[in-house]
Parts: sequence; structure tokens; C-alpha cells
Amino acid sequence: MKKTITAFLLGVFITLTGYIPFYMHVREKWFDLGRNTGQINGLATALKALEKEFGPYDGESDYRTLFSVKATSVVVIEKDGKKEIQIY
Repeated sequence: MKKTITAFLLGVFITLTGYIPFYMHVREKWFDLGRNTGQINGLATALKALEKEFGPYDGESDYRTLFSVKATSVVVIEKDGKKEIQIY
């Protein structure tokens, strides 16, 4: 019986030594995925709010991109000496 318990405990120890680093790696990846998803959702919300306020890009002047969310960007243009934000 003593050999069985020792073998069992040794097996548990060996399994945990391999599992714990793997678990920490997977946990870090899940955390990063959640953070990135939240960041994209926040930027998309800001983009929608800015689009309601400032409207789409008129295509007439040069622009500088502030940030992008997938295929949509918030750009700064200079029009009549004033800087404006538009959605491209």
C-alpha cells in the first residue's frame, strides 16, 4: 500500500510540474485576448460617438490618422486653417 501511495503522489507531482507552466501560459494568453477585445470594443464605441458628432471624411484634403478600428479610421484634417476630426 505504501508503494501505491508513493507512486500516486509521485505521479501527481510530475503531472503538476508539467501542467502548471502550461496553465500559466494559457492564462496569460486569455488575459491578453480579453484586454485586446475590450480595447477594440472601446475604440469602436468612441468611433461611433465621433461619427455622430463630426460626420464622415469629405475626401477633399489631406489627413492624419489618429486611430483605426478594423476598416474605419478617425482622421484629422485641416480645413480653412482649422483642424477637424472626421471618420474615414
